[in-house]
Amino acid sequence: MMPDYRKLYFQLFGAVSDAIALLQQAQIQSEEEYLAKEKADLLSFSNKKEETEDLIPRE
Repeated sequence: MMPDYRKLYFQLFGAVSDAIALLQQAQIQSEEEYLAKEKADLLSFSNKKEETEDLIPRE
């Protein structure tokens, strides 16, 4: 009996599609976490700059 290559192809195609979707989702999640961290760092820097400005004597 010969293997059903059509069935095997579609099984492989489905598995590859699932793997690509999983990798895309992981990439999106990583990018969102990076951007959230970057935004938090920028806000932290902004707050520190304001605090430092208060220490500078003004004429």
